[in-house]
Amino acid sequence: MGVTRIGPPDTDLGNVLPTTEGPYRAQDGPISISVMTALLLEKAFSDDLIHRLAESYEEDPSEFVHLPQPTVASAVARQTVSELRNEGYVEEEIRGVIRLTPRGYKEYKRKASASFGVKAWV
Repeated sequence: MGVTRIGPPDTDLGNVLPTTEGPYRAQDGPISISVMTALLLEKAFSDDLIHRLAESYEEDPSEFVHLPQPTVASAVARQTVSELRNEGYVEEEIRGVIRLTPRGYKEYKRKASASFGVKAWV
């Protein structure tokens, strides 16, 4: 016939949890030094990779860059290349063989000129 309710009608929220925290989980604590270091290293790797790809693009836009085997084996490198590829900034011929796309080069130049520095990929 109808829906069986537990408790008074005004407290039946269905599958919604009664909380005032909002849709985002509160941070459990401060970010650790190791996490910050990992993020900084990832950022530095990404900046260096983009800079090297831009240099190669300026010499020959059709040329692919072969990443060294230790770089290809790195999870950070694979993630960085994946993110850049998903954004349309790099093209990957095969794993570890990549080049900057015209879109990626344009974005690199835009960010480099905006900060008056070479390593401005943020």
